[in-house]
Amino acid sequence: MQKLKKTDIILIIIIAVVLVASIVTVSILFFSKEGGTVTLTVDGTVIYEQSISEDCEIPISTINGYNKFVVKNGEAYIEEADCPEQICVNHAPISGKKQSIVCLPHKLVVEIN
Repeated sequence: MQKLKKTDIILIIIIAVVLVASIVTVSILFFSKEGGTVTLTVDGTVIYEQSISEDCEIPISTINGYNKFVVKNGEAYIEEADCPEQICVNHAPISGKKQSIVCLPHKLVVEIN
């Protein structure tokens, strides 16, 4: 068995440090549960934006239908909707960046950035 040279050990350490730093960076950027901005869009148009840390209840009535959007205790969710499937109402509350709730019949998207 061949012995490791000093340069090989240094290279292994550098690769390990870069790997750990990359994993930490990706975790912070994509899986952060810290608050952000919640954005509501209807048919691609932004209709409302606010901090996820501010509680609110907003009725949304469009030609597509009705939704009641709620932010409470750092979580955003759809409390009521008149769409047939109720998928948006039954969706778990969202609180982390890059999470979203979609109501397809009403063309509504709730997203945290």
